Amino acid sequence: MLKRSILLCALASALVCVDAARADDLIAIVQQALDHDAELGEARAGYEAAKQAVPIARAALLPQVAGGWGRSYNRIEMDGFPNQKYWQNGWMVSVTQPLFDWSKWTAYRQADFVVAQGAVDFAGAQQASILRAVRAYFDELAAEDEVKRAADYLAAIDTQFEQVRRKRGAGEATLIDLREADTAREQAQLQQVDAQQELAVKRRAVEQVTGRPFAALAALPPEMALPALPEGEEAWVEQAKTRGYGVQSKELG
Repeated sequence: MLKRSILLCALASALVCVDAARADDLIAIVQQALDHDAELGEARAGYEAAKQAVPIARAALLPQVAGGWGRSYNRIEMDGFPNQKYWQNGWMVSVTQPLFDWSKWTAYRQADFVVAQGAVDFAGAQQASILRAVRAYFDELAAEDEVKRAADYLAAIDTQFEQVRRKRGAGEATLIDLREADTAREQAQLQQVDAQQELAVKRRAVEQVTGRPFAALAALPPEMALPALPEGEEAWVEQAKTRGYGVQSKELG
């Protein structure tokens, strides 16, 4: 829960500090995730259904009015008497008001808790969706940084290898030095391949949470500093134990 709180702080800061010219970055990823998340859609539908608990429970306590209308055709035939044919109409209206029904009254009193639990569950699903989007966003940016680092490292190793190769040609380096430099270059190439593959995985994760492909992600402004924990780790943990959405939902249940 502590890590989630840190991510939410980062998200809140980004939403405040990112200007309109960079609208297609963290804000866009989060909004796309909220629109695409099937679990969030399910929670939203559940909340809309839960909001009907109060009207349904209240309706059971109100007067019940029932009415009906009918029409029938009758024909009577008797020997020695003329036949009779006629239409018969009928109306019926009834009004009932329960004086006291404990089960219905209890259901009405509990309806508010049903609505509250639906709201808490929806808020928890929304938070989870935001966290998935934020995590995917920063993981992808971190993978991009790793690819750049691996490329810079490989360039430095290539430069070192060329120096060793020239020294070997001039007799200033041994064959072992050349082979060690070549091995280091191969390892750097493998690191670059691994970083590129990891970047592809992280980009697919972003596409999964948003439901759409993207060309590139815009990083956060370099001057923006993420907020630190103002009250310490223990305070955040205690808040999670008492105010977490999962805890509130269980209490309401």
